[in-house]
Amino acid sequence: MPALLRVLCLSLFPLISIASPFNSEPAEVDREQQLERAKDAKNAVFTALDSDGNDQLTREEASLELSLSRDFDDFDHNGDGVVDRQEYLRERHAAESNIEEVQ
Repeated sequence: MPALLRVLCLSLFPLISIASPFNSEPAEVDREQQLERAKDAKNAVFTALDSDGNDQLTREEASLELSLSRDFDDFDHNGDGVVDRQEYLRERHAAESNIEEVQ
């Protein structure tokens, strides 16, 4: 359970700091800054899930994140049985792009 809590905290912290009314940054943050923050948050989640630090997620490590666990084969682009950082970031970026298109 502590690992899951760590993943949740790491993934939500950037969102909380952006939405905070006490945030000292200007209200309008340019799109490039938003994308960089999102990438940093995704990297933090990946790092938290990667319990052995080998820069690859096994199905067991991925089981702590519901969508990754459910869609593991979609994340594993090369079919080698693990999701590396690039595959993870690519799939997360694609998911964000799909959300923006719907809006």
